[in-house]
Amino acid sequence: MRKGIQRKGVMERFSFKPSFIFLLQLCLQITPSPSSKIGHQPCINRNGVMVCVNLNYIPILPRNTTSLSLINFHVNLLSRNTLSNLTRLPLQSLQLKSSIWKDVTTDVFTDMVHLRTLSISRSKVFAKLPKMFLSLNFTNITTLSVHQTILGRVMINLLEGLRNTSLRRLFLRRCHLLNFDGERLVDLTALQLLDLSVNENLLVKSWGYLPSLKILNLTGTYMDHLLSFQNKSLRTGNVYPELQTLYLSLSDGYLINDVTFKGLPNLTRLMIQSIDNLQITPDTIGSQLPKLKKLYFIGVQDVILSVDNKAIVSSSLESLKLKNVTLKSSSESFYCPNLNTLTLSRFKVEKFNKFIRILSTLQHLKRLEISNSKITTVPDSICNITTLTQLDLHGNFIYSWKTNDCQVMKHLEEFSLARNDIKKINKSSFSETMWKNPKLKWDLSYNSYRCNCDLLWFRDWLLRTKNKMLNYPKGYRCKLSSGLYIKIPKFDLTSEFCRDRFRPSSLIILAICLAVLALTFIICSIVAYVKRWSVRFWCFLFCSRRRKYTPLADNVDYIYDAFICYSNRDLEWVMNKLLPMIEETEGFQLCLHDRDFKAGYTIVDNILESVQTSRKVVLILSPDFASSSWCKYEASLAEQRLLEDKRDMLVPILLQEIPFEVQSRRLATLMKRIPCLEWSDDERGQNVFWRRLTEILRTPPMHTDI
Repeated sequence: MRKGIQRKGVMERFSFKPSFIFLLQLCLQITPSPSSKIGHQPCINRNGVMVCVNLNYIPILPRNTTSLSLINFHVNLLSRNTLSNLTRLPLQSLQLKSSIWKDVTTDVFTDMVHLRTLSISRSKVFAKLPKMFLSLNFTNITTLSVHQTILGRVMINLLEGLRNTSLRRLFLRRCHLLNFDGERLVDLTALQLLDLSVNENLLVKSWGYLPSLKILNLTGTYMDHLLSFQNKSLRTGNVYPELQTLYLSLSDGYLINDVTFKGLPNLTRLMIQSIDNLQITPDTIGSQLPKLKKLYFIGVQDVILSVDNKAIVSSSLESLKLKNVTLKSSSESFYCPNLNTLTLSRFKVEKFNKFIRILSTLQHLKRLEISNSKITTVPDSICNITTLTQLDLHGNFIYSWKTNDCQVMKHLEEFSLARNDIKKINKSSFSETMWKNPKLKWDLSYNSYRCNCDLLWFRDWLLRTKNKMLNYPKGYRCKLSSGLYIKIPKFDLTSEFCRDRFRPSSLIILAICLAVLALTFIICSIVAYVKRWSVRFWCFLFCSRRRKYTPLADNVDYIYDAFICYSNRDLEWVMNKLLPMIEETEGFQLCLHDRDFKAGYTIVDNILESVQTSRKVVLILSPDFASSSWCKYEASLAEQRLLEDKRDMLVPILLQEIPFEVQSRRLATLMKRIPCLEWSDDERGQNVFWRRLTEILRTPPMHTDI
């Protein structure tokens, strides 16, 4: 369950690296590749620090060599004789990285009396390590590091050869340790630092008694159960009576109670990392840790931290950090009157402003960081913390701070709004009190500034006050319209150019007028297109009046009893069903576009004339009708005539159901306003249909108030 979790960022931050690890990193930067020109020079010397790559022997080295790194060092037997060229050197540090040897003698380090630091990393020699370490008794070894070397259960015999040494620092990082028995370390009475970090499946059988231990690092070694730090059989009752720093990683909803940290009376720094939710019960932090000064809660992912009432009550606590944490607490969960540093990073709480109000009770708070927490404004309650000198709000979405009568603005010495996606800053972005604060140092770096006229005020202010700006000048860049970035002090746009840019000219006024005319033309064109059928109809009426045509009176016979508007795909139903019944049986005269339109006339003229010379207009409604442009045109003209003549001359027939998504707005309105005759496949239903249709066609058009 714990293997797939990403923990790299937090582990690296809270892991311990002695000086020789730093030197090893330096060595890696200068390590030549096999194809490099340096192949004839296997070792590189930098002021007594030697780096040798791809050797199977140890050459004669300069006499001032104090540190040696052997990378990809391969020998069959690592013995006292193999290291003979090192015995006369003042060698204090030896690092073996990615090295392999098939066997090792028990006296390999016997003659290296000056050796103080030994580091073995990324080497597949774990079975030979216990034998190698037997000879460390003859050295002045103080630091031993085994890193990224699989040890498994070798821990049982690994440290037998270290019992009589003065070892002070022991690193067993990323070694896949399965068991840890502290009883095997009890002879290391001088041990001050023990690093067992990133051993995911480690099972702690006992802590052992280490009277000088000050630092214990278990970061990335996720514990399902934490053994007690007390042992009643000891004189002091505490296994690590001098422990000052403890880094822990807990998992699976761990419950921290009032006995978890008993036996650590001198602990001053505690970091708790978690991959799952944590709960802290009352009287946990404070009464059991009377000297605690720094407390960190860090989630690998976003974890829920539940803090009961009076769980963190400490008069000694000076620094508190909550990162990747969603806090569930009450106003009585925390009481740390002497807290001077509070860090909230990627922090969430149900009632943020209510939680921040608690800060006003902290009479000694000097540094406050609320970073990467997606807040958009500076909490007003911060104004009441008059002791505050540093306020860090980087990584949020805050663009300004204009609160009036905010007392803390007068006392701030550092203020950060870095990485807040700020586009521009001007004089109105912050209160006048902040601008006038002579002690205030600003950090407004790494924001999304745009290189335009809005940035001129900030550029000029930046140049005047650059000695008060943090991360200046590298952190202050703006983006050009081309997408490139330049440093803001080098942005050379002038105020005169910006003033002239916004001054109206005759050319601009002319361009605006032309644009308005063009926009009006476009709108009129769109309206004309949408209402094109209505426009054609009114044009026809206008032309008919000019030609002195007159509409047929009510008592004048029409040419047709009905104009049939239908889709060509419904022609079969019209010819086989409608015509035989209405024309042949009932004797009505129908107008069909396939049969009765006049040759030599345009389709539009034929449609207009047919609508005008027919007493009724029958619409054969179907999905094909709804998707036909000509059918829509015919229906539109009929509706226009209905509105103009105010007569009930429309007869809609629903031949097939029309899906809602196919219906146009006008067709849907028409079907709701005028009842439709529905065609039925049932014989009895068809009889009713024909009877109703003939009655409607015989009824003369009546005036209506539509």
